[in-house]
Amino acid sequence: MPVEKAAGDMLLGGSINGSSTLRLEVARGAGDSTLGRIVELLRRAQGERAGIEDLVDRIAAVFVPAVIGIAVLTFAVWALAGSDPLAAVERLATVLIIACPCALGLATPTAVVVAIGRGAREGYLLEGAAAAERAVRVRALFLDKTGTLTEGRPELRSVVPLGELDEDGVLAVAAAAEAASEHPLARAVLAAAGERGLAVPRASRLEAHAGRGIATKVDGVPVRAGRREWLEQDLGPAPEVEEDPRASEIWLERDGRWLGLLRLADPLRPEAADVVAALKRQGLAPELLSGDREAVVASVAAELGIAEAHGRMLPEDKLARVVEREEAGTPVGMVGDGINDTPALKRATFGISVGGADSMAAGAADLVLLGHGIAALPRAFALARETLGTIHRNLLLAFVYNVCAIPIAAGALVPAFGISLTPSIGALAMSLSSVSVVLSSLLLAGSRR
Repeated sequence: MPVEKAAGDMLLGGSINGSSTLRLEVARGAGDSTLGRIVELLRRAQGERAGIEDLVDRIAAVFVPAVIGIAVLTFAVWALAGSDPLAAVERLATVLIIACPCALGLATPTAVVVAIGRGAREGYLLEGAAAAERAVRVRALFLDKTGTLTEGRPELRSVVPLGELDEDGVLAVAAAAEAASEHPLARAVLAAAGERGLAVPRASRLEAHAGRGIATKVDGVPVRAGRREWLEQDLGPAPEVEEDPRASEIWLERDGRWLGLLRLADPLRPEAADVVAALKRQGLAPELLSGDREAVVASVAAELGIAEAHGRMLPEDKLARVVEREEAGTPVGMVGDGINDTPALKRATFGISVGGADSMAAGAADLVLLGHGIAALPRAFALARETLGTIHRNLLLAFVYNVCAIPIAAGALVPAFGISLTPSIGALAMSLSSVSVVLSSLLLAGSRR
């Protein structure tokens, strides 16, 4: 929705000028611009490794030398015990073969590959194991409003006649007055008139008054459409009508008399309420952050059952709010759909980019919701938890296998039961351990909680 600017206000590069000429002063070079700072922020964000992957590396750093030591010790024990030298060598080789850490190496990537495939089928892309770890830690979830919880395009909400014309008559005059305007609200008025099949009269002598409205003639009669305060300067106080905090208003007067009022609003996505409820059930505390007016933001939050909401927030304000909660010890997830959300997306513990988002916002995110809408968001959080659980299960399978297999390969059962393993059997056991980890990961593909 449009945001009014006045002399002395700061503009962001890439802003769209709505309805008037504009003179501005360049205050910063490219490197110091908002976009430049965002690019620099992303440049520092190099590839991350999941904590669990670091754990596997630390285990492998101890495991490999330990296995070599056990193999050498096995050879020494059986050689000193008077065993056949070939049998001692065979047990050394069996220990090395059976303890190959393939299962440990497969535990994380196989789960991640399956999770990414399942997520793509369900409408989202999870970055990897590190992203899954961060998702599980999230406790507060910050939601952008426009384009995330709402459709991102204004629609006509209601028409209130204040004179001799009915709703269709007021809308037809408004459409005629707005026909030459490129304002987003004007396009919504024209679209509503088209949907109702109204005959829109021709307007002439259009005059745009920046930040106030437009003046024109419709069928030769003077008409003005715009802010109530602007029209009240000539007509006096506007008629009392019930307020709608979520709507933007276009007031109309014709030939010095109040004609009507149009209310337009950015409609909520149909899935928004169910998604917020599902996120709450998962233990996440949603919070609404938006650049829109406080009254609109508060109304949307109340309608969706979100306890905390903040309006008129610039990109740096969203980032500051994320930093504030993170430094207070609350892991934060951030959901956004554009470049202005990118700093907060990257700074948050877990960043989520809504489908159709700018490529930079998607690049800063740990999770990208494909298509349009946020319906898949609760499923994505569930998948992150399942992915991490699968990785832990895979590591447990690999660990239990090695704890049981290495002593047997070393000949621990020979004195009591005469049971020993050959290198070929060790190779088969090692292969089966890897297969068990892969099968464990494949279970994730069929999970539908």
